[in-house]
Amino acid sequence: MSSRARANGYTNSHGNKPLFSYGVISDVQYADIPDGRSFIGVPRFYRHSILILQRAVREWNNHKKLNFSVNFGDIVDGHFPKEESINAVQKVMNEFEKFNGSVYHMIGNHCLYNLPRSALITLFKMPGRAYYDFSPMPSYKFIVLDAYEPQDHPLTTEAMNILRDKNPNTEKNSPEGLVGLERRFLKFNGGCWEATDGMVGWTS
Repeated sequence: MSSRARANGYTNSHGNKPLFSYGVISDVQYADIPDGRSFIGVPRFYRHSILILQRAVREWNNHKKLNFSVNFGDIVDGHFPKEESINAVQKVMNEFEKFNGSVYHMIGNHCLYNLPRSALITLFKMPGRAYYDFSPMPSYKFIVLDAYEPQDHPLTTEAMNILRDKNPNTEKNSPEGLVGLERRFLKFNGGCWEATDGMVGWTS
């Protein structure tokens, strides 16, 4: 616990002993395809990535004091053949289920390249929607947001028009030629949607 937290009164009877601990992983991006590169040239080791996840889960279990783990999304890669996507996601989920505790998942852009949100919500065992909260102990709550607009939402069309206007590249996830703050205008960027029953109202 940080000195700032202690100064604000967030201390416990165990001194410096953490109130809870958790594991974190992001961007597994598994795919049963040969190694390659991202659109900006970063090497990708698609099949090997599941071995990294297996190693992480073993470490989590060996730790023995982890209360839960969090997956920040992109468990499969966007280059994966779409007809095999559900099997790939399930294969990765089988590895997560070997953790001796709860795993809380988030949806990433690569997840949505492969499967619709409705299928991912079921596979990730989310509570009927991609935004939710959980509490590992009293007085502490984690809020998970869905940062991707539904494709049929009116703001999605508006966002795509802005993207086409601001980013001249054919590959809209490429910042090539963009300078400074203009480099934010990429397809995988965005904000959280607000509607009558949307997340902003839910968090309040």
